[in-house]
Amino acid sequence: ATAVLSDYNGFGVSCPNGEDGSIDLTLTGGTPPVTVSWDNGLSGLQLSNLDPGTYTVTLTDLAGCVFIDSFTLTAPPELVIELELTAPKCFGARDGAIELISVQGGPEPYTLGINGQTSQVIDTFPVLFGQLTAGDYTLEITDL
Repeated sequence: ATAVLSDYNGFGVSCPNGEDGSIDLTLTGGTPPVTVSWDNGLSGLQLSNLDPGTYTVTLTDLAGCVFIDSFTLTAPPELVIELELTAPKCFGARDGAIELISVQGGPEPYTLGINGQTSQVIDTFPVLFGQLTAGDYTLEITDL
């Protein structure tokens, strides 16, 4: 049997808690029919919506020959973000700032959006958002 695993930039799932992994088996050889049994209770040659982890399959053909193999779907590391916040000095002043010092984890490059604005690709740090008034700001950082 040969297998094709999902590939999200070198990882088996797209995010640390992703449930979008897949394993597609192709059978070659053996005496049909072949029974396919996975250690997680699933069956079939194509599995989808998988969590990160190791999946073991047992293939048994009509002649009683058994083939066992395992496949591991890995997850990218969680994003770790370092920020420095500067509050405005006075009510209504536009001298506040959010400085994105660094982002670690997940495959680069990263895209960054603030308050729903169009995302921009970030390849150098730090990134400064200045002239901000007091209020709530939403940063959205996405890895490749």
